[in-house]
Amino acid sequence: MKNNCLIKCELCHKMVALKSEFMVLCPNCDRKMPNSFTEYKRQNPSATFEQYLAKFSVSSVAAEGLKQQRRVGRGIKKRRTLVRILVALAIATIISGVGVFAYRMVSVSDNYVVESTLSAKWKMNYYDDLGVTINFPHVLSAQVDTTFLQVDTANNIKHIVARGWTKKQVCAVTAIKVDYENSTANERQRSTDVILGMLVNDNQMQAMQYTPSDYLLGDVKARMLSGSYLIETRMHEFRAVMVTKGERVWYFMVAYLEATPEGTLLAEKLFKSIQISNI
Repeated sequence: MKNNCLIKCELCHKMVALKSEFMVLCPNCDRKMPNSFTEYKRQNPSATFEQYLAKFSVSSVAAEGLKQQRRVGRGIKKRRTLVRILVALAIATIISGVGVFAYRMVSVSDNYVVESTLSAKWKMNYYDDLGVTINFPHVLSAQVDTTFLQVDTANNIKHIVARGWTKKQVCAVTAIKVDYENSTANERQRSTDVILGMLVNDNQMQAMQYTPSDYLLGDVKARMLSGSYLIETRMHEFRAVMVTKGERVWYFMVAYLEATPEGTLLAEKLFKSIQISNI
């Protein structure tokens, strides 16, 4: 019996330790789990416990590793990259913000998706609702079906605009603009906590870790986020650039499977192209 496996309870959406093949109650919410081995066996009589583990479990060591990995090595490189990005955005750019789309990655052609996006013909598109021009092979579609877009008066949020693009749920690009009622936007850590908190709740992410790098270019506050998280049994990474100006925040994010490190190149190329109006 493997004792270092985690499974995600489909009722409370928490990762819990799998003690034995006979465990049916979630130790977190104390309810019968629809994805226990007992239920899986009922629907798949010939299935073995090993097959069940392969389908539903993730190593606790791997999950814990999210807290330590991807921090130092890439952090240094990303700091240099963000400086170049923000200088290239040159109109005293603004970004700050949020990320809000589900990144449930299931394709077996992960590397191809990212590489083909990198090599595709990139074109400039202006998004009036964001007040932003972005160079990217595909149009970012307006998002209207996410709870993230609900105005959060408790956090002084007045208006949110979100656009995104996904490819076979292997790679996702997010662009968001948030308007606040007061100067909350200028408080980078508070803004980060609010935005990432909504992102986690909206997408049922687990074990999110990130490293922020703050910059000040003139009167523009900027922050780079480099992090990782777990959805179901798959590891993901993300790179985000957040810029704040007055009571408005822009947030641009590229997320991809841990197994596709080319995603960092995609993020760098996208960030370098961003131009924000009226800055």
